[in-house]
Amino acid sequence: MNCPFCAEPMNAADTKCKACGEALVKRPSVLSGGDPIDPMQILGWAMKDPNWITKGLIGAACFLGMVFFFIPFFALIGYKLRCARQQLESPGAEPMPEWDDFFGLVGDGLKLMLSVFLLMFVLALLAGLFIGAMAAIDIATSGQPGPFMGIAGVVCYFGFILFTMIFQIVFLPAIELEYLETGSLTSAMHFGSLWRRMSTRFGDYLTMAVVYFLIGMIAQMAGFLLLCIGIYFTTPVGMFTQGALLGRYLAQQRAKDAALQS
Repeated sequence: MNCPFCAEPMNAADTKCKACGEALVKRPSVLSGGDPIDPMQILGWAMKDPNWITKGLIGAACFLGMVFFFIPFFALIGYKLRCARQQLESPGAEPMPEWDDFFGLVGDGLKLMLSVFLLMFVLALLAGLFIGAMAAIDIATSGQPGPFMGIAGVVCYFGFILFTMIFQIVFLPAIELEYLETGSLTSAMHFGSLWRRMSTRFGDYLTMAVVYFLIGMIAQMAGFLLLCIGIYFTTPVGMFTQGALLGRYLAQQRAKDAALQS
């Protein structure tokens, strides 16, 4: 097994990581006693950490740093992934991981964001080709851009809005799960694997995706209630919680796969 805090190899019997010195507090696995994606188990997880406010403030500083340059935001994404890996290794583990190895977090978050960017680039390229093809039809028939190009523009505009909504609720969790297991820069384009993640146990995935989305919505609503500026704190805490959800869900799916093979 690997340390959930620094990912260094360690023995299953160790109670403290020899590499980073982090104490490993064992908790009963939620896989043996309940639903790992039960919203009531997930929502309060971050706040069980005695230092959750400090860790949330570090996340807030990274989130606010996005206004000036993206490096701190990549670290925030990386910490979300660290929370997911901790819960994957030990579902229900407390407290949250430590904020260390900043540049390691940046690299991890950047890799995931580049994966999503590659997908968006490919989709934008396809949309451009579609509009270009419609414009070519107009030019071939009337000598100038006309109704076909206009229709293509409207289709792409509303298609983008619809895709953004579906992406946030349905596709993004699958991409993050794929990245957690493969670490691949092209995780967002593993279309066959992404489809299997969403469709194999559709009920499980849909429940997880809805809870994932609701966590983000609750974090944003709480931030707005805190004079709007609170969103810089509540959003990172929501991201930590989403990471924990992803890790627990992946652990649940692995346990079900192992049960089927046994």
